Amino acid sequence: MGDKKADRVEKVFEELKGKGLISEKRHLKKKNIRNFRARFILNRIYYDPVFTSLDEKSIRFILLHEEGHLRLKQKKRPSKTDEYEADFWAAEQMIIFYGDREPHKTLEMALEKADGMRKKRKSRIWKRKADSHPSTEERRNYVKRRLEKSEVRTWNIS
Repeated sequence: MGDKKADRVEKVFEELKGKGLISEKRHLKKKNIRNFRARFILNRIYYDPVFTSLDEKSIRFILLHEEGHLRLKQKKRPSKTDEYEADFWAAEQMIIFYGDREPHKTLEMALEKADGMRKKRKSRIWKRKADSHPSTEERRNYVKRRLEKSEVRTWNIS
């Protein structure tokens, strides 16, 4: 079957498709992009093989975040608002389908791990795109605040 780490992103992707959290029409493609990225027109989510060493919970949140961009029809290069909305969409799915009681912390953990992997590779792409995204702290706090106001009350906000 091959290396378990190499199959981890594909495994989580298929799990999410099976639950209807990722569209049946969506495709996953490995590409040396030093990131995860959703492409609306191509109906794909791309990922860099470096991320196969992330834990499944982090991969799950990141894939749901990318699916959020597609479900929310964010076709252009994502703005800070788009990033916040995709984060919140992913957080809601983590609560409802996985019982994640603190998805804002899952988001923070996933971003910190992914950022560490990017920095190890010293990617010029990462340095250039870093300014277009809110900081990890801003994203975590946004999700936490939105959850505090939300109807879904199945988590611990701490």
